[in-house]
Amino acid sequence: MPDWCKNKLTVRGSEAEIDAIKPFLFGKHSRTGELEVDFNALNACPESLSIPFTDDATRAQILLMLPEDTPLRESFIQAHFNDEDANVAHLLMEIKHHNIKTIGELIKWFMEDNEREFKHCLDLKLGQQYIANLIQFGQETGHDWHEKHWGTNLNAETRLIDDEGTEVICFFDMTCSEPKVWFELLCQRFPHVEWVFEYFSINGFYAGKIHFKDKIFSYQYFSEYSEVGNFAYDVFDYIDGDEK
Repeated sequence: MPDWCKNKLTVRGSEAEIDAIKPFLFGKHSRTGELEVDFNALNACPESLSIPFTDDATRAQILLMLPEDTPLRESFIQAHFNDEDANVAHLLMEIKHHNIKTIGELIKWFMEDNEREFKHCLDLKLGQQYIANLIQFGQETGHDWHEKHWGTNLNAETRLIDDEGTEVICFFDMTCSEPKVWFELLCQRFPHVEWVFEYFSINGFYAGKIHFKDKIFSYQYFSEYSEVGNFAYDVFDYIDGDEK
């Protein structure tokens, strides 16, 4: 179940300061062209990390990271290809028939036939991309990169942007945890304005507020039922499992 999290971001400064921040705070909706909160505007996820995370690619990655001269053992095949979609008995027969002795020979054999690769639940191309990303970025896919650089694994779902010139208020939802890492990076990038970030986790039923002014962070965290309920109502108009 997604951990639905409601968020409110407020920034206050001169009109010139706010205008300088907007390109790092907003992107444009791909369909409507309307402004939306976009974490990529501040710290964009590398293009090569925008790939799916799959069991087939992970299985291939494990194979590809082994030394090519590693002896191929039946116990390894049974443990590695234990998915319901992998016909292990048939695979063992084929390996014996083709006299495949090492991991390198097995990988080469799979690469010769895409249908063979698919049949045994491998995605070698994507597995190779995982390895390349791990070497270059320290993460295989965007999921882990987002967690490290944004503090959450998905981008924002914008609900409302209220721009008053010297104050901008943004309400946005998350289907995962609050993006505190992203917020702290915003503050560090633009330390001469006032920032306030408020969040409320519906499923976890906790809430918090981070205030940044004069280069100083202050943190509040709420976990008591009544405190969280009052905070959710005051900030997000949220009460009794719904919004007003």
